[in-house]
Amino acid sequence: MWRPPLRRSGLALLGMALAGPAAHASEAPAPDTPPSEDTMMEDVDTPPRWVEPPPSQPLDLHAWAEAGYLVPVGDSAEARGAYLSLARLQGQLHESDFDAFLQVGADHGDLDLLDARISWRPTDRVVLRAGRFKAPVSAEYLIPAPRLLFVHRSLHMALVPKRSLGAEAEVHLGPESADVALSAGIFDPADYALVPGSGELVTARALLHTGSGFGAHLAGAAWIHDDTAADALPYEAPDYERHLVAALLFEEHGVTAVVEGALATMGDEAAAGGVASVGYRFPVGHKELSLEPATALEVLNVAGHTETVGQVALNVHPHDWNLVQTLEWEVQPNQARPSHLLYVQLQAGL
Repeated sequence: MWRPPLRRSGLALLGMALAGPAAHASEAPAPDTPPSEDTMMEDVDTPPRWVEPPPSQPLDLHAWAEAGYLVPVGDSAEARGAYLSLARLQGQLHESDFDAFLQVGADHGDLDLLDARISWRPTDRVVLRAGRFKAPVSAEYLIPAPRLLFVHRSLHMALVPKRSLGAEAEVHLGPESADVALSAGIFDPADYALVPGSGELVTARALLHTGSGFGAHLAGAAWIHDDTAADALPYEAPDYERHLVAALLFEEHGVTAVVEGALATMGDEAAAGGVASVGYRFPVGHKELSLEPATALEVLNVAGHTETVGQVALNVHPHDWNLVQTLEWEVQPNQARPSHLLYVQLQAGL
């Protein structure tokens, strides 16, 4: 099954879905100075993509878009042609211990308010969030869109909660070299509607982040409701009542690796899925040009039907983080006749 490219690849700092800072021209090497490997990969002060960075300026504004062309190979492919997968505008206002983050998107041509969140940091180790933002259940889903390795997110995103209205409290424990973030949140499954009787989505997460680039994520979510909650919702009820997600992550020395598995249940029915991906970014000795080959295997099992997707991609970073070109080949071997898809995509932003 063809999936529209909802999210983009690359390590671009410009598009932090959780309101991270953009790369600045002042951080780039001087024109006559060859860029070092550290400069080509990540700024040394930049946390890995699965950790929300602190605000860097009183006001951050970012915009970026992703467009490409899909070439099907074989008779079983379902779609082809040009596409606009993502267009985003976001801003973050930082004042003392408070942050306000707003993001709108015209993904696939429809303009929507994606995030509207206020954060308060009463201490260095406590963060309180409220508004509309991503439910912290899947580690991959929390990775900002422009910093994914591939054209779209993994198949098992169908099993995890997405954005919704809610509130979350996060506490950081341990030293900076081995930080443990514990969080708990409550979200409204009716999203914007705030329908009485629709129940609550309760989340809990533990995230380990080490100074060596290793991370571990364990999260769960439960839709607490009575028998009438599904009828109260203005749209189709959530597909699952319980969610459990575990992930191992690594990002250091140009290597990015993500292994995540998800389990979701509704009554006696269960669905499971996961992804294993790895990429390596390295300079090629020409100004600021770097290449990032990556590969991934995705699996999704719903109602006894298993879907498998394999991917190989090459991300080309010709200048810092503001321009990324991607060539991706995807194969879906579980059909009667395996389908092959070739994506050619460009991401640009400021």
